[in-house]
Amino acid sequence: MSDLADFYGRPDLREKMAVTEPLALVAGQLVAAVYINWDGGENCGWHRARVVAAADPGAFALHYIDYGTVVDEVDLRHIRHLHRRFAATPSMPALAIPCRLHGIRPRLGSGDWSEAAFGRFRNHVLGDGGVFVEVKDATGDGNAVGVRIIDGRKKPEGVGKRAAICGLANLIRARSHSLMDRKLTFRFPDIAEDLPDVQTDPV
Repeated sequence: MSDLADFYGRPDLREKMAVTEPLALVAGQLVAAVYINWDGGENCGWHRARVVAAADPGAFALHYIDYGTVVDEVDLRHIRHLHRRFAATPSMPALAIPCRLHGIRPRLGSGDWSEAAFGRFRNHVLGDGGVFVEVKDATGDGNAVGVRIIDGRKKPEGVGKRAAICGLANLIRARSHSLMDRKLTFRFPDIAEDLPDVQTDPV
């Protein structure tokens, strides 16, 4: 998205796309926003995001649609209207695709993952060894792609199976679909059909 960074890097265009009224932003609206790496305070530049909800006055919760990250509170000073040329469309869809672990489900009766399961998953996928991801299917609830994740540093049975071995998940019978045998199609919820006027004005 270097074009987007160049566009919002220009002070005149950044000012033109400023959000002058917080009420102009509504849940589901696409915007451009600065992403701050809060661990190190690093400004990672301008990225596409979708408004999740209003947070404190003058701040919003955003979902960065090309990374999947949700930030609970982004100051309005770091948010701009998104120009139409950068909208999520079939030719430039959101790059973060919802995924789920194939063949497992939460151990808890409520259907929610435990904090212990979240912690183990983070340890497996955020380490220095990297991971390998195999797409298994694109069916099921939430239009999420079923994947098998193999931690490059560990044994090759996959993150999901190890969660079951540790008592954090239950294995389930799940059908896999070979990408060689079947064309998988995905419905991207971030495709914008109608955009607010400010997003369609040429610059």
